[in-house]
Amino acid sequence: MIVDSYTMAGGYFIRDSPMGFPELFSSMGKSGVSAAAVMSMRALQADARKGNDLLYDEARGDGRILPIAVVYPEASHTEVPSLVEDAVARGAAGLAMRVNSSLPFASLAFQKTLSAVSASGLPVVAADVREAGVATQLAEATAGSGCPLVLLGSYYNNLGELLEVLAAYPHVYVDTSWQVTPGCIELMVESGGSSRILFGSGAPLRPVQPALNMVLDADLDESAKRNILGLNALRLFGRGEEADAAEASSIPLPDVKAPSTPAIDVHGHLGVGSRIPMTVRDVEAIEHYAARAGFEYVVCSAPVAYREDLDAGNREMMAKVADRPRLLGSPVISPTHVEASLRWVDRCAQDPKLGHVTWDPDNEGEAYGSEKYMALWAEVAKRGVPVFWNAGSQDLERNVRWEKKLGYMPMIRGGSRAEIEMFFEVGRRHPNLQVIIGHGMGQDGVTVAGQNRNFYLEHSGSYPERDTLRKAIDTLGADKVVYGTDLDLILPAFCLGTYYSADMTPAEESLIMAENARRIMRLP
Repeated sequence: MIVDSYTMAGGYFIRDSPMGFPELFSSMGKSGVSAAAVMSMRALQADARKGNDLLYDEARGDGRILPIAVVYPEASHTEVPSLVEDAVARGAAGLAMRVNSSLPFASLAFQKTLSAVSASGLPVVAADVREAGVATQLAEATAGSGCPLVLLGSYYNNLGELLEVLAAYPHVYVDTSWQVTPGCIELMVESGGSSRILFGSGAPLRPVQPALNMVLDADLDESAKRNILGLNALRLFGRGEEADAAEASSIPLPDVKAPSTPAIDVHGHLGVGSRIPMTVRDVEAIEHYAARAGFEYVVCSAPVAYREDLDAGNREMMAKVADRPRLLGSPVISPTHVEASLRWVDRCAQDPKLGHVTWDPDNEGEAYGSEKYMALWAEVAKRGVPVFWNAGSQDLERNVRWEKKLGYMPMIRGGSRAEIEMFFEVGRRHPNLQVIIGHGMGQDGVTVAGQNRNFYLEHSGSYPERDTLRKAIDTLGADKVVYGTDLDLILPAFCLGTYYSADMTPAEESLIMAENARRIMRLP
């Protein structure tokens, strides 16, 4: 039995796609999820009482829903006691607080709220745990409460901290929704045992299958996977009898869901996740997981080249891919280092071991569309070399505004106005230049690729949005989308789940998973 411990139903104002209970139940059914711990988006974003009431009404008589009520620490002196009382009376399975930067844990308001929530006897749920140090502070603050602490949405960059918290605090539970790196599920079990890890997806904002694949693909025994996938959540949220019945059943675990076409992965890195605990990293991780997933090729760049020394990093890349038939290289280029960049572009144009060049704008000092930027675009276009645009696909201006206003940053893909306008200009000046936009850039990427004949979208990433890939295919056509993972950071199991969730036809799958990339990079 699969139970999703991290779901939210309701509206997401910055997106026009519906994300209510029908979409949640559809996502659950598609991936074989029987029940879900659900928070109300209205409660999280607008009004706790109104949102909780909607959730209680929906959950009444529906065994698929384990309702998680929301409280606001900022309102502790007025609303929290009655919200907690109401949650207990109306059968809530847990009490959640959105953890953000607007209220320090040392504040009396937060401490008072935490005391009231802990006194309920229900699990204390911290939603969207992204900032470093938050997991540690919450674990310390709840250590003597007698209540379990559930950390939802714990960011993969903070996995090291998370592992220490799991090892030190036996009352802490952690979900898997953001854990995407090599060996992350295994390391969590090693630190905290398999009884305190909960499967979570972030549905229906995100598809279920990527996160589900991560647990199914982990090197764990079947009993550990069953604990993570459902038994732990049932016991934690008050359905122990169902857990016992599910544990006694002999229903087999589902298989990892993935497209059947052997993939050409256009987005690999030789050591991008160097600060995150991993069981295997760098070129060894890429080789291991590419072979495990049956990939035909992975195209790799070296983070050293865009973070410190362009030539040294590119030489490192060449040495590592040289004797590995499954791996191709991607030299890094930069408008700050034009002469060195052009040497590598020239080499890429001649060397069949090199698939494209990588441009990593998040590490650039140049402004989008500057004279140097446009000059380098022109030189690359002259040589006919494909470009992989390795941006984070984030509009930082919008992100800062959201974080100041909301107290948290909605995790969606997008591009800044300057970046989008530069792409339009590049398309006008160089219509034959082929550009792959890493991570897809969300709805902005569809706009850019729709107006540029030879721009393509690659949809890797740790926070895919439900139906975004399908919408890109329907809007642009399957010949405008390629496959990528972001290895050695993100495992193929996760990204294959994203692409599988797009319900591709066999013809679409063949193009997207391999043939488009083969054409763009002129591979045999």
